[in-house]
Amino acid sequence: LGCWAGQQTSEVALVFKWVSPLILVPMVLAAIPCSIGMAKLLGAAPCSTLARLSKGCRQNLVSSWTFLYMLWHVYFATLTSNSFLIFTCIEHPNGHMRVSNYPDIQCGTHRFWVYSIGGITSILVYVVGFFVVSQQALVHVRQNLKESLFMERGLFEFVTDGLRTSHVEFNIYGAMKDVCLNLVIVCLAHDITSQLLLSAAILFFWAVRVLWL
Repeated sequence: LGCWAGQQTSEVALVFKWVSPLILVPMVLAAIPCSIGMAKLLGAAPCSTLARLSKGCRQNLVSSWTFLYMLWHVYFATLTSNSFLIFTCIEHPNGHMRVSNYPDIQCGTHRFWVYSIGGITSILVYVVGFFVVSQQALVHVRQNLKESLFMERGLFEFVTDGLRTSHVEFNIYGAMKDVCLNLVIVCLAHDITSQLLLSAAILFFWAVRVLWL
């Protein structure tokens, strides 16, 4: 992207970190008609093996959203870190407060506030959006569990994949841990010692929580 823009700048790097994950959404959705067409071609083949493969090739909207949510969950920590990057201000040797990873951006300037809008938008889309989607999906999961006497989780089962019925909200707690760690980095960017101690404390309590399951 830097080569395409003509130069590698902080703005290009930040915009790429914020926007590039969204490119996956149309790519995955575009795979639906492609998979349907491939399934029809394989299904029409005289070979029985290819005909059986056609069933596995067919992709629907549910499987697409399942895949996207899986990626969202796996890379949530990275997306959260990228969203908060612009807010990690530390004191530069020249006495000015500058963004830790991009020292050419001085905190509090017009340039900083312009790109803070991108950071806030990224937080709303990737961080807040994850909690909203997960919580709404859990509402349906709990409703289906109640109606089926804890036998079926329903259409949004992928949100709780691999989790016990009594701990279907575990992924949300994991996401909250990642947000807390990033908030520590932002709030204590100038104090590495306190940052490490508080992060270690958060990870300790998280480990206790996991072992308590």
